[in-house]
This record gives sequence, C-alpha cells and structure tokens, in this order.
Amino acid sequence: MRQTALVSSWVISAVVSMAGILGCACAARAQESGTSGWICPEEISVEQRLTAPLEGWETGRSKGRAALELVTIYDGHPRELASLVPDGQERRRAGRTAAFWKLNPSKAYWVECAYRRTDVVIFRRLPEKTSRCEVVTDGRLLVNGREPIVDVRCR
Repeated sequence: MRQTALVSSWVISAVVSMAGILGCACAARAQESGTSGWICPEEISVEQRLTAPLEGWETGRSKGRAALELVTIYDGHPRELASLVPDGQERRRAGRTAAFWKLNPSKAYWVECAYRRTDVVIFRRLPEKTSRCEVVTDGRLLVNGREPIVDVRCR
C-alpha cells in the first residue's frame, strides 16, 4: 500500500528536488483537454510588490519569468498536505529521467504547479480515472541548479 506523506508540499518538493527527480523550466505548452497532455502551464504571469517601503531602498522589477519549477501530486486537496512521493524513476534516452506516480483510478488526486521566482502556486484536481503521472527531466542541463522539466503528463 502506498504511504502518504503527511507533510507540507514545500518540504516534500524540496526533498524530491534535491534528489534530482523533479525540476524546473518546461519546454512545452499546457493542454487542457482530455486525460493526457501537459498538466501545468509553462509559465504564469504574477505581480509582486513590497508590502511596506524600506527606508533608503528603491524598488524595481526583475525581468525574469515565472517558469514551471516543481510538480507535486496530492492524495486529496493540497490543503490536506498529503503530498505523494514518486513511486520511482525510469531512465530514458538522451539523458532524460522520468519520476512517476502510480495512482488508484478510483481516488481523487490533485496536482500542484510551483513556479520559479514567485511563491504563487496553482493547483487543480486531476481528471477522474487518472492512473499514472510522470515528470520527465533533462539531466544534461541545469537551470537554477535543477534539471529542466521537458514533459509532464498524466493519464
């Protein structure tokens, strides 16, 4: 039986990332239809600001984009903090590795997408009868110390 990690998404995502299983900026567009295809948008637009001015400092905007950095699968709504550790990883050709989750198609799972350069995350319920999700990274590259995500799929 799968063990559900009852810890915060931040902690489990950090542990998984440090292990090199999950990574950062993706290279394809999100698809909204069906039970397969990209499950997280490539990037999101956010607006951040200081909540209070700092004496002697000016503010500005970084030109970086908020690109996909981490993907977390949850057993239930993310507010329940039941993030799942991947069931394993598979080596693929061209230096790629796929972290994968085997899911019970009769249960309700959620996906959370976290982005670089922001604390904004987005999440939604996965389609009914989803039985597997995988995040494929390219081990030949590093972006901000992480392997870039080249594919994110659930079916």
